[in-house]
Amino acid sequence: LYPLPNGRDFGDGTAEYVVDSIDRSREDYVTGKLDAILSGRLRISGRYTFDSGNSSDPDPFRIWAFAGVSRYHFAQTEAHYVQSANTVHTFRAGVSRVLNLETARVSDGVPASMSFIPGQPLGAIQVTGLSDLGGSKARLRPQRYVLNDFQFNHELISVRGSHTLRLGGGYDRVQFNPITDVNAAGFYRFSSVASFLQGQPQSGDLMLPGSSTARGWRQNQFSAFLQDDYRAGSRLSVAFGARFETYSTPAEVNGLVATLPDPLHDATTTVGGPLFRNPSRKNVAPRLSLAWDPAGSGRTVIRAGAGIFFDLLGTRELIVPGAQVPPFFERVAPVSPGFPNLLEAAQGATPPNTLDALDFYPNQPYVMQFQLNVERQLGSALVAQLGYAGSRGIHLPMYLGDVNPARPEVLADGQLFFPEGAPRLNPAFERIGMLRTQANSFHHSFLAGVRRSWRNGVQFQAKYTWAKTIDDASNGI
Repeated sequence: LYPLPNGRDFGDGTAEYVVDSIDRSREDYVTGKLDAILSGRLRISGRYTFDSGNSSDPDPFRIWAFAGVSRYHFAQTEAHYVQSANTVHTFRAGVSRVLNLETARVSDGVPASMSFIPGQPLGAIQVTGLSDLGGSKARLRPQRYVLNDFQFNHELISVRGSHTLRLGGGYDRVQFNPITDVNAAGFYRFSSVASFLQGQPQSGDLMLPGSSTARGWRQNQFSAFLQDDYRAGSRLSVAFGARFETYSTPAEVNGLVATLPDPLHDATTTVGGPLFRNPSRKNVAPRLSLAWDPAGSGRTVIRAGAGIFFDLLGTRELIVPGAQVPPFFERVAPVSPGFPNLLEAAQGATPPNTLDALDFYPNQPYVMQFQLNVERQLGSALVAQLGYAGSRGIHLPMYLGDVNPARPEVLADGQLFFPEGAPRLNPAFERIGMLRTQANSFHHSFLAGVRRSWRNGVQFQAKYTWAKTIDDASNGI
């Protein structure tokens, strides 16, 4: 499988192989919009967008052909109806379909007899001291994600004197169909070039035949809001309101749901039932903002605002934790397996009791945002600005690689000692990866700027921003 070297000789039995590689990509995009005025009160519009992309990323050893495909369809209709001089209704309906597919096709020149698992193409190989054969692109494919979203919402705006009322609601029906296979064709790891030449792998890894990561998740999302824009006078305007957002717990169309409600005490996964306890039933998010001219001169304006914004638990959290949970998914990693029949080497091996799950009792993630801005007109054409914006994220999702570590001993000085071979906190399982809602984020930023108007419509502006962000899990998902 490895080609002969054509570059430098490193003097240790290995040498360099140099090859030109061409990555190809193509994208086709089309969009169209139609507007129609049916009467003095009714106006409708429709929009459709299609985006298709293809990419090829050849393997430098010419063993695999890695490809990616993306397809996006977006369709939206909108109707504006003027009920009266003070009241306007807006109705919207839309549908979107997103497909992402990543494949790894083995070259026709590789015989089927080199397969590690009967019926599967050649798997990946890792050798310490050499470049990987296949790497993660061969190990983690095929990957397929299909997301359908059907959206309906209504908004009403009504002007009543100094009040402008806005209210509405929406409904989304989400269908998410992922495939997230890992080592479906098998994977061998060799500790050295010598062990590779002798056909003596250190370990193997494969997703057992009969396991499946294909899932069909279905979820409903609901929202409603109410807002009042109140002009208290020529110097003060205030907007206040609230938004309610809730969703159903994702359900799998074929009942392929397995959970671990108590990771420290459960002896096995629980099949069926809800994927998690829904934390969204009280998701009421208040919002408040104001604009104030303290002197009444029109030269100074103070703007401030604050609000809570909820992050819905949905398709993003289901890519791995929703699929790689036994008994529907089994993966084994035999030590010193025979080569090259990995499936035969794994026969009789007990699958390690490891899993990647979603916390059964999640908290509701949300972010608090707030800002304060002061603008002052200096002279006839110069405006200065000074402001602050910040946010605080609470209960944000983060992935923990193992929530079931070994049980430590507490030494006399209070330190923790982990003896070799110590039992885990839950001896019924080995590694338990888990997506939990326990991360935090903090953001603070200060803004200073000036804006100067010149003749003939020319304008100059300069801004400076200083910001600091701290969080627990930037790369957690």
